[in-house]
Amino acid sequence: MISEQRKESLESFKELKFSVRAKQHKKRALMSCNIQIGSMNIAVKVYVLVNKARISSPTWLDAKTNEPLSIESSYICQYSGRMLEATEMRRAARYGDAQAIFDDDELRQAKSLPDTFPGIKLIGFKSKDTLKIWHNYRSSYFLFPSEHDVKGSIVAFRALIQQTSSLGKYGIALFSTRRIGSCPRMVALVPQEEKYDENGELLRPCGLHMIFLPYMDDLRDSEPSGTEEIDEQLIERASAVVESLRLQGFSPDQFENPALQHHYATLQALALSEKISEEVEDFTLPDEQQMATFYPVIDAFAKALNLEDEAVAVGLMGTKRKPTSASGSSKKSKAAASEGSGERDLNKLTVAQLKMELEALGLSKSGRKAELVERLQSATKSE
Repeated sequence: MISEQRKESLESFKELKFSVRAKQHKKRALMSCNIQIGSMNIAVKVYVLVNKARISSPTWLDAKTNEPLSIESSYICQYSGRMLEATEMRRAARYGDAQAIFDDDELRQAKSLPDTFPGIKLIGFKSKDTLKIWHNYRSSYFLFPSEHDVKGSIVAFRALIQQTSSLGKYGIALFSTRRIGSCPRMVALVPQEEKYDENGELLRPCGLHMIFLPYMDDLRDSEPSGTEEIDEQLIERASAVVESLRLQGFSPDQFENPALQHHYATLQALALSEKISEEVEDFTLPDEQQMATFYPVIDAFAKALNLEDEAVAVGLMGTKRKPTSASGSSKKSKAAASEGSGERDLNKLTVAQLKMELEALGLSKSGRKAELVERLQSATKSE
């Protein structure tokens, strides 16, 4: 039996291990601005809740001194080859068949709207059922009140949250980051009330989710194909597939980006002069053994669609069966002959499938895909 203290130590170690692997981001506000409601202002801070983690760009160094290099760009005249100064250049934009030429001041004036101001300007309110999931133009921001610039912002902000939540409304506003050169975005201000657990701990703060909405220019017309009648048996078998593959307790924060983890592991190995590991634990891959238990349900769904000749032959190894035709009888006979002789193209298998077969044979699973294929081929020939 493991003692409670031992269990707590193991859990603390797991949390420490995860925090070391994961890149921590400071909860720093993106910007501070005001929500303008008529003549009243409410000061808020803007936070980014979701932002794509990217692999940082490498820094170019001098090969002899290891000093960082700087990049300088110059414009060269295509006729004389002479380097041009800033005063010798102008900008142009195509307008139909004509070319509009302008200087920096004219460009700045064209980009700036007369009534644009940095901040959030409330237009009005709409019912929550009018906000659709496809209205999310990009990842949203989160607004939280601040007393630093405008006194009484917290009280006014909380009153706004309570009223919009109780009435089932959300706000429509214009958002701009700066006065000059900024295109104002149409946004929806969706309220979020506070939530506490049974112990009184705060689980979710009150605030406004600022969802970026598309303009009419951003919308694209779709051309949906005609609908067909669906057989009841097909619906039942599709329902069985959905129920069988239902995930329990799924959350995006449980899965790390395998490409980023491989990048960080490689940097660590190079910095510490260690051997670069080619294997990274990828938590996004499905459990092949668990998935294999659902293949009968998936097979039944495929047969109900009458796709036996076109679909992938569902099996543990995931091998494909090509579509047959009247002119392809010779190809079919060759495929049947190869299946009868037990030959197959191992290069078509994924790395996960190759490792699963090697594990079943008690062989090593390390190495690149080519090495795994060669190892499995050698084991098959020896048998």
